[in-house]
Amino acid sequence: MAAKAEGPATMAWLDQYNVVWTTQSKNAGASMPVSGGDIGLNVWVEKDELFVYLGQVGCRDENGALLKPGRVRVKLTPNPFEKAAFKQELKLREGYLLVSAKQPESNAVEIKVWVEVVRSIIHLDITADNPVTAEATYESWRTEDIELPNDKSKRERRAMCMMNRDTYQGKVFLYKDKIRADHDKVRFHHRVNNEKGSFAFQIKHVPAIC
Repeated sequence: MAAKAEGPATMAWLDQYNVVWTTQSKNAGASMPVSGGDIGLNVWVEKDELFVYLGQVGCRDENGALLKPGRVRVKLTPNPFEKAAFKQELKLREGYLLVSAKQPESNAVEIKVWVEVVRSIIHLDITADNPVTAEATYESWRTEDIELPNDKSKRERRAMCMMNRDTYQGKVFLYKDKIRADHDKVRFHHRVNNEKGSFAFQIKHVPAIC
């Protein structure tokens, strides 16, 4: 017997499990997840700015590592978080995250973060009692090719590769992304070089098993 799917209107009981924060985060370690379709986000507010880590299924590099394409930083002017009552809520039933700030003079701002299910599109909807200017910045740490050292450090290590290369004596690189800024948009992508990919590496270095 097939189970009957419940719609948002019949799942009001889920509201009691919403995750609610009343203070800003210190870093990305205190972020909330938001997802839709093949997109996954980590969202948090730090030092009066909204941060969004971007993730997508299949975003793998030459080493087969599943990497985040980057992050977006959003700054509002004038600053709505200064001396404001802060709230960040993950609304489970509706599937979005809501950041709100209300200052003593009743100047309220809300930022709704949600992801479409059918299309790979992320939305940041901003509403405010008074006009605000939103400045969005794209940030990536893969701006240059980086050699991955063969050590046990927490960052830039070979263990991040899909195929562990700890015993490989040659050099292993994390290759840079392509980033281009136009007057009204920023384009970024990573096209995998198949000749340097993990599949080609295995064919060349792993002996055949008979």
